[in-house]
Amino acid sequence: MRKALLIIAGLVVALYGGLIAWVKANERTLVFQAGRAKGPLVAPAAQWSLPVTRVEFASGDGTKLVGWQIPGTMPDSNGTWVLVNHGNAHNISQLEEPEFFRDLRHLGTNILVYDYRGFGESAGEPDEEGSYADARAAYELLRTKYGVPADRIIVYGHSLGTGVAVQLASSVRTGGLVLQAPYTSIPDVGARRYPFLPVRQIARYRFPSLERIPSVTVPLLVLHSPQDAAVPLSMGEQLYAAAGSTDRRFIHVEGGHELAFRVDSAIFFRAFREMVNRVAARADSIERLLPGDPTRPSRPAPEPTGGRRRG
Repeated sequence: MRKALLIIAGLVVALYGGLIAWVKANERTLVFQAGRAKGPLVAPAAQWSLPVTRVEFASGDGTKLVGWQIPGTMPDSNGTWVLVNHGNAHNISQLEEPEFFRDLRHLGTNILVYDYRGFGESAGEPDEEGSYADARAAYELLRTKYGVPADRIIVYGHSLGTGVAVQLASSVRTGGLVLQAPYTSIPDVGARRYPFLPVRQIARYRFPSLERIPSVTVPLLVLHSPQDAAVPLSMGEQLYAAAGSTDRRFIHVEGGHELAFRVDSAIFFRAFREMVNRVAARADSIERLLPGDPTRPSRPAPEPTGGRRRG
């Protein structure tokens, strides 16, 4: 009997160890899920009336990145730009992204959205440090090619992209930060999903937003759904409480992890519009105080476009 128990115990230990080894070996896939997102971008369907301009640029290590520049609608445009850091498992042309961009541009803001390395048509393989470098390269593209003042850049992140957005906003000057369905860290999410595994001890990818958010002092908007089954509302609340910003709002939205912008569009975009307006007004004030500052490029003129406003 004792021998049988020892054999069973040995098998359990071996299986558990094998499971841990499998998780470690497949961590990149589990975190980024970029396989389904790799490939040519698909032009937005005509129904979205979304004028996109393809942009190609290089990350800090030379990795080729691909994205879209989307102008805000006229006459609403106020010179702000939203730098979009999307979630995992899709690229900028998949799922609900084009619909979201269509609605976002009607807030009077221009948009730069890009794919991290390993997603869409961007080269390379996804990893944490690479995604930070990619976001920084997109930010620098706005500053240099488009001449956007730092105070007019709103960094937006959704899901996985919130970790990228927090890192960027904690390391460069921006006008504001918007987080949708944010997590405290990837190990925290993993430990919740796999409580029987030592996720915090074995995780290679961290995205430690809770550690970094105290360094974020620009206006902050957190949008999170109580129905979010992927990232619990409590994580968004923790980030909000730890943020260094004194100008911050936490908005509960319906729609779960992905679809709050559609299910609860009135509340979602009202809060987003208020953020855009606050950032624009703040940037206007700064530019009036420093009219001759050579480090502040003049506001770029958005391209006039058509498009249907979402009702």
